[in-house]
Amino acid sequence: MGKRLVWSDILYNLTGIKEDYDKLSATLAQAQRVLEASGGKWKEFYAYAALVLKVASLKAKVLGNLRPAYLKQDRKALQDIKQNLLPELLESYHALCASHEALWRSTYKINGWEVIAGRYGAMIARTEYAIRILSQYLDGQLSEIEELSEAPLLDDPGHVNYSRLHSTSCIR
Repeated sequence: MGKRLVWSDILYNLTGIKEDYDKLSATLAQAQRVLEASGGKWKEFYAYAALVLKVASLKAKVLGNLRPAYLKQDRKALQDIKQNLLPELLESYHALCASHEALWRSTYKINGWEVIAGRYGAMIARTEYAIRILSQYLDGQLSEIEELSEAPLLDDPGHVNYSRLHSTSCIR
């Protein structure tokens, strides 16, 4: 589930997750706090895992609230997502990328990091785009956000075929 949240597009919810996103976010945040309190020999790995959970928790909040708020035309909720959740998610992606790179360099040769860096870059760019597009929508420069207007198309709502998803996890 974490992989689906971390690498899914911020505006197209193609995770196939059916759980209550707010409850899921709270569960992930609780696990994050446990890992942050861990230390010892594996401190850097626990810190990395805590960042993964933080990103997944924030992403669950955004995915669970962004489209519903948009469809209800809840400008206050959209403003909160734009000003609070998305900037925190963006900062968390940067921190996660830096932590992951440090662990990668200490564990592996650099070969292959470009694929992971591309995934992070895509997530960061899409989050920045979401902030921009929400700003334009809330300022009246856009009459709609096309990505949020259409319902996500999943072949089978109970099964997500990852090989057909257009997300950064497909970058090879």
